Amino acid sequence: MGSKSKKKAEASSSATVGKDDGKELHSDARAALDAFDAALGKIGAAVKELVKKKKEIATQSPLEAAKFNVACSYALNSLFYMYLKTQGISANGHSVKADLDRVKEYMTKIRTLEKAQTQQKAAVRVDAAAASRIVERTVRDNDKGGNDDEPTATKKKKKRKSVDGEGKRAKKAKKAKKAKKRKH
Repeated sequence: MGSKSKKKAEASSSATVGKDDGKELHSDARAALDAFDAALGKIGAAVKELVKKKKEIATQSPLEAAKFNVACSYALNSLFYMYLKTQGISANGHSVKADLDRVKEYMTKIRTLEKAQTQQKAAVRVDAAAASRIVERTVRDNDKGGNDDEPTATKKKKKRKSVDGEGKRAKKAKKAKKAKKRKH
């Protein structure tokens, strides 16, 4: 054997790590599969945690429970879709594709309900600062000795008439004239 053929044999043997079902795998492919296996283990642990949390979800609002169930369904269907892809099976004609589409529709419905619920809460919210200003003004108007039987709009009109007809300046000017006459 020549030195060139030895180098090729060494290079090919160092690039392959082991054999699976008679097929040699490249070291990069082996590392990718190991990473995938580790990620799959993490997903399995997360799914087990979700199953444990099912009792907690029963005590939450129906919308929160629906969000949880849809998220779980989407995750599991996505995993199965990925599994089919890794096996070389076309998932487009498979029923998992229809399930994923159905779950996406439910996600859209839940988002719509959440938006409607948020808008409803915003519409019902009371502006505390505005409410306190209204109460303070009402109390202040009542403390000034206003006639409680008159509506607030009538009180405002009377105030406007006094300002328009004979304002504060005009009253002060009259008082000043009277005071001058008394001095002379």
